[in-house]
Amino acid sequence: MTDERVASEEVNAPGSHPPRPIDTPFGALDAPKVWSVEECVRFRERRGGRVRDFRGRPWTGRRFWTPLLAWDPLPASDISWPSRTALGYQAVVDDPSSATATTDFLIVPSLSEYGPARIAKSRRGEVHEGVRENDFAILHEPGLLLAQGWGALSAAAKKTGQLAPRDEEAYRAEWTTVYSGSPPLVIAATQRGRLLGYVVSYGVSGHAAIEEVVIAPWARQHAVGAALYWIHLRMWASTPGIGYASLGRRFPERESLDYFKTSMGAEVTSLPVVGAMRAPARAFLRVRRPHAHSRLVGAPVVASLPAAVQ
Repeated sequence: MTDERVASEEVNAPGSHPPRPIDTPFGALDAPKVWSVEECVRFRERRGGRVRDFRGRPWTGRRFWTPLLAWDPLPASDISWPSRTALGYQAVVDDPSSATATTDFLIVPSLSEYGPARIAKSRRGEVHEGVRENDFAILHEPGLLLAQGWGALSAAAKKTGQLAPRDEEAYRAEWTTVYSGSPPLVIAATQRGRLLGYVVSYGVSGHAAIEEVVIAPWARQHAVGAALYWIHLRMWASTPGIGYASLGRRFPERESLDYFKTSMGAEVTSLPVVGAMRAPARAFLRVRRPHAHSRLVGAPVVASLPAAVQ
């Protein structure tokens, strides 16, 4: 039985009692702002990403390119090489019959209905504990990140291998630049003033996206990750115009991370895509980084493929 199915059966077990409510430390006055596409473009650029307009839509990448709004389906005629120097590209297509492959996303559907019943029973106690035992703040200014963010991220990167700016100076410069414009929703968890972790998300074009998750190694026993995911999803669930949330692509090589996300209410959703990759890059990834190759190239198209998320 797969981890995703276990999580689903825990949530939907027949005869189970309705779960008790879980507090959220913020109210209606803290509702996050939904961005325009233009604001999302500017945010990506402030974080150092490359964005270019291609056939009327923003795409982002360096070697491998995807639409900035990666979950929004495009007509097959609008999907092609967005840059002459690109090594590959991939985009969700609106017509499954045009797909060259499929790729798995972790989607929280019907977000307005998101609540404790959508969380696996084995995860609810952790969410309760995390919300109760830690302090949370929406960061309207970057002060806490500038003071303690690099320490949390660099320690987490050593444990998980996640990408990080090259040094503290670059990290501080990036977040100073991010907050020079319309900032994303950044919620931090602390205890006695010490940063335990933070999650960055934004809402645009009908969906919310988790941009970044940083959990310091010294926070593992405090249920910080579950609480931060819960708070973000609940806040976007109460935001008008947001229909679903994306928790990113599925990472088969990181089963525990995928299981965590499904236990928080995400569903593994295979979406039809059109993509291509230069032969040398394809050969290199197939041998040296097979998981990345599988994720970027996609899986073979199968019958009864669902349409893209709407």
